[in-house]
Amino acid sequence: MLGLGAGDRHKMDEYLTGLREVETRIAAAEKDQAPPIEKPSGIPFEYPEYVKLMFDLQVIAFQADLTRVSTMMLGREGSVRTIPNRVPDPHHPLTITGAIRISSRGDEDQLLHVELFAGFVRS
Repeated sequence: MLGLGAGDRHKMDEYLTGLREVETRIAAAEKDQAPPIEKPSGIPFEYPEYVKLMFDLQVIAFQADLTRVSTMMLGREGSVRTIPNRVPDPHHPLTITGAIRISSRGDEDQLLHVELFAGFVRS
């Protein structure tokens, strides 16, 4: 970074700091003491943390100009994953056949997804 101007050095420092923070979160997720279920190493047990980590990896790819396009699938079709301490019901049943309109839990589920996406957009 010796030949860079002050503005470029600041931008590089900002980028590398963000990258180190994501690496630290991945390392912490690998040590996660999640319940004994089969899952790949390094995936945070808590759904919101997982989504934030995946969005942060996309932000890094954009910042490094590695890509100009990305997609993010928040869960597989028909998933029965719940979000402990926030949404006790699975996402899929809450969003089909108008059930989301019946339950405030459906509102909470949608709010969580919008909050997670808003965090990505602000990055």
